[in-house]
Amino acid sequence: MKIERILTSLVVAAVAVFVLAQAAEAHTCSSACNQIRRACVSNTKAVKKIGKIKCDDNPNWVCAADCATDCAANEGTCNQSCNAARATCDAACAGDSTCLADCEATETSCLGACDVATCTSTCQAACDDDRATCLAKVKEDVTESKVLCDAARTGCNDTCVDPIDSNCVNACKSAQRSCRSSNKRDEGTCKKACAKGAGKKACIRGCQQAFNESMKLCGNEELACIAGQPDDPETPANDPEAGCLGLYE
Repeated sequence: MKIERILTSLVVAAVAVFVLAQAAEAHTCSSACNQIRRACVSNTKAVKKIGKIKCDDNPNWVCAADCATDCAANEGTCNQSCNAARATCDAACAGDSTCLADCEATETSCLGACDVATCTSTCQAACDDDRATCLAKVKEDVTESKVLCDAARTGCNDTCVDPIDSNCVNACKSAQRSCRSSNKRDEGTCKKACAKGAGKKACIRGCQQAFNESMKLCGNEELACIAGQPDDPETPANDPEAGCLGLYE
């Protein structure tokens, strides 16, 4: 009985501490505006990850092992094209020895490019250049987004008036945590469903992209929940509530 009373006392004390901690979690305009920036930055991270995945999967270029496969398949056709171009060039030279020598040199260079190893190297270099350009654009967009996140916090501090509804802010944060947890479970389920084989990596990237798209939605919902969201004149249906801070009333 004594042990049970001790355990009961410990449970009651733990509950009391938890309740007091919850009550102490008050929010000011400053803390809520910082939360808006954190949610915005979290969104930016998701957008960055989505952008990088799209750069790797961009259908406008052929990368990695696909280069070697395509070059091997096209080697014969490539050689034939070089030979046909040589014949056209020779005919246009009309017996001019210098011109004919140039035609021969051009054909030799053309045939060299048909070599699978050379073709693959050239293909991969083009792939890398395009990917680098794509990643540079993602980096630029992320930098601009972070500036906007800072501006959102500044604008919030300029507009927000204390006291604010702490219970509302806590509810927004709780909903966001639930959203993140749900998306994480969905991502795990998606990855487990990816079949083994050549397409597994692409499947996993697809799961990661879907996860980050969902995380971006979680961030948007948290931002709208705390700050509200201005009406979009081009989207009349977009008429959310003002949020905890009433910034867009």
